[in-house]
Amino acid sequence: MICDPIQRRNHHVFRIFPPLVPEIHCRRRCRRCRCKPVHRLQIDTSDSYNALRTTPGELTVLQVTAAMGKYVEASKSYTAPDVTGTTIAFPFKITNGRANPIYVNPNNFKATVLDAENKVIAKYTAINGLTLDASLCDTNLKKGASVSGNVTLTLSAALEPGQSIVLTYCPDLQYNEYSLNWKTTRPKG
Repeated sequence: MICDPIQRRNHHVFRIFPPLVPEIHCRRRCRRCRCKPVHRLQIDTSDSYNALRTTPGELTVLQVTAAMGKYVEASKSYTAPDVTGTTIAFPFKITNGRANPIYVNPNNFKATVLDAENKVIAKYTAINGLTLDASLCDTNLKKGASVSGNVTLTLSAALEPGQSIVLTYCPDLQYNEYSLNWKTTRPKG
């Protein structure tokens, strides 16, 4: 059930779903349309502008859906990339749901390496080690269209156990306060 009246109106009248601010979504199912609540273990929505997912999968902001990870049809889920080497390939897919076209280029992405206490160790952009496959770049991605490919990160040193990489995608740089983030941690031991 959606608690906020404005969000309820957006959801039921205009069919805007997921709600613009997912953290107001209750744990119970909505009686009207039986929508499921947001899964709180995998997605951090404490900041509604910058969704953070600690597992591979899909996130949506500004009507743009992006998925990080390799999709496995048998289990209907995404698998995380291997983060043990100095070169990491993040499988990525972007689907535009907006009426206006968007562009996808290396400037839409950044990667941040964090230590075990979540302190920033290094940042990577298109200037210093973050590259996109040509198939992922598009200067005019129209509504309903998708592009997919790898976002490749070349690290100066391999991650140590417990360190993490946060891959950030900003779908529209005019609204750069909105971003989608995936955190992948190298397991300890």
